[in-house]
Amino acid sequence: MTEEQQKIRVLLADDHTMFREGLAGSLNRYGGMEIVGEVANDKRALELARQAKPDVVIMQVQLPFERAKNTLDEIRKLTPPPKVVIVTMFEDPRMIRDYLKLGVDGYLLKSSSTSHLIGAVRAAVLSPDQDNVVVGMPRELLENANEGTGGVLSVRQPRYSS
Repeated sequence: MTEEQQKIRVLLADDHTMFREGLAGSLNRYGGMEIVGEVANDKRALELARQAKPDVVIMQVQLPFERAKNTLDEIRKLTPPPKVVIVTMFEDPRMIRDYLKLGVDGYLLKSSSTSHLIGAVRAAVLSPDQDNVVVGMPRELLENANEGTGGVLSVRQPRYSS
């Protein structure tokens, strides 16, 4: 098998062009990954995933939730279905749990490092039988949070004591 055949084929979907282009540059510099497409929304991601057959789709969360759910359902119907890693600013534990229930293979906050993203992509593609990857929030907080976000501080919220 040649090095080209071993590369992880990645499709990027995010409506922020600069973020998407920066991410593509970072993943290309890392090596071992090939960017097969960049699109601005989930609809185009689905169309391009059908054509390019990526190993993984890195996509932002699209709201409303039903829209994202429908897109993920359609992606899962592709043969073979690509892995899906969500990259977002949404830190709501309930939302994270909902997406994990939909079968996403990773959920990272945009405040995570590129090395975390590379690790999540590699884990999703190279170790598909492992648990989902969640970066940016301790698993215990995610699992123990009530239905809302009460009592859970985001990684950006300061902890003040009175």
